[in-house]
Amino acid sequence: MQQKDMQMDIIAEYYMVIRDYSNNERYSGENSRVYTSPDSDAWLVLERKGENAIQARLTDETGVIVSWDDYAVKNADIQLVEAVRLSVSGRSQVVFTPLEELVIDRYGDYDRNTTRGKLDILSGRFKDPDIEAAAVSVTQKLGRISDQSYADMYAVGQRRQKVEKGRSLTARMERAKVAADKHNAERAITPVKGRRGMEI
Repeated sequence: MQQKDMQMDIIAEYYMVIRDYSNNERYSGENSRVYTSPDSDAWLVLERKGENAIQARLTDETGVIVSWDDYAVKNADIQLVEAVRLSVSGRSQVVFTPLEELVIDRYGDYDRNTTRGKLDILSGRFKDPDIEAAAVSVTQKLGRISDQSYADMYAVGQRRQKVEKGRSLTARMERAKVAADKHNAERAITPVKGRRGMEI
């Protein structure tokens, strides 16, 4: 499998937690993949925005784009650059930074208002001033998006962490196996030959 296909596959896996998407070849192109679902008219679109960038967009059932997630990709490394959600009013976009996403992933809950309550309680208790600022910002921004938009964002974030943790573990195990094989090969006992050339 080509590296670029693998990048698309990994990112698509993050969003499968929302619904049962499958690749729709009819609408997909060379630099984009469209995923549709049998139980909804909402789409997932992955589009390559350059050599090292992929954008994931979700539409609602009327075709309106409700989220844009931008990823930086290089080989097997995939990093979220920003997450954008349509506001409840539908007239503006709410941008979440990677640090704000990290706050949601660590301290969030599936319910938007519960997450806001948790962050309010934790306000002033974060030792890192950057995390503190991000938590305050998240609390404000969550007031501008819908419950469904937040629930999808949280679920995708949790799935992203799980997928990346699994990939990291697999990569570590593969590296450990290579190292063990090399070590065993280096320590292999070389057969000693007797006087008549027979191995002992």
